[in-house]
Amino acid sequence: MQARLQPALFCPCGETPSGSSLCRRCAQHQADSRRRFGGEREAVLRRDRYRCTVCHQNDERLHVHHRRRGCHQRRWLTTVCAACHARLHRTAAIRSGWLPPFLIELWSEQHPGVPVQLQFPEAQ
Repeated sequence: MQARLQPALFCPCGETPSGSSLCRRCAQHQADSRRRFGGEREAVLRRDRYRCTVCHQNDERLHVHHRRRGCHQRRWLTTVCAACHARLHRTAAIRSGWLPPFLIELWSEQHPGVPVQLQFPEAQ
């Protein structure tokens, strides 16, 4: 006689699952990861030890950044906190002060052809 598996009582996050073994939020998050990151998001977060690769903060709102637009290979994805991700995409923030070298590298990849000197404040 074959044993029947009992449906999961809780999602890994602790919430009550809705249909599958995941809650709605986790199921949506998983689908979003497959669509936007080729299913590599969690692997990238684990590889980067759930820390921002720029400021090394262990933030709760971590983003996975595409170093090459549309490329979902792990080597072209990196973990950044919300603050560094915002700085990475906003030129005005880039001009506002000193930035870690890795953030400058990421910014340069995102904005090819834009002179790097624009990333530093003007001399007073």
